[in-house]
Amino acid sequence: MKHSCVIDKVNRSTIYKRKFFFQLFRTVRSNCFLLPFVRVHCGYKLFFLSPVSRVHNYCTITSRSRSVLNEFKLSRLEFKKFVGLSLLTGVKRSSH
Repeated sequence: MKHSCVIDKVNRSTIYKRKFFFQLFRTVRSNCFLLPFVRVHCGYKLFFLSPVSRVHNYCTITSRSRSVLNEFKLSRLEFKKFVGLSLLTGVKRSSH
């Protein structure tokens, strides 16, 4: 695997672990029935918990970063190859 693909997997796992707390702090911060200092404290925690890195999509087979279909996690080249071999169910070639 490419080095950037490995870094991307680490970033995805870190963001996935922080996702619950991120949603929790955001909900508490926007709740108008709580005390103001609680809301400010959650906003402060939310600022430092926000994701720092960007997450990219990579093809699972070739680690190609461009033209990746999100639904299948494949690049357009591999997708075309799999459709041609009828390995993907529910996908058929368009006819004019």
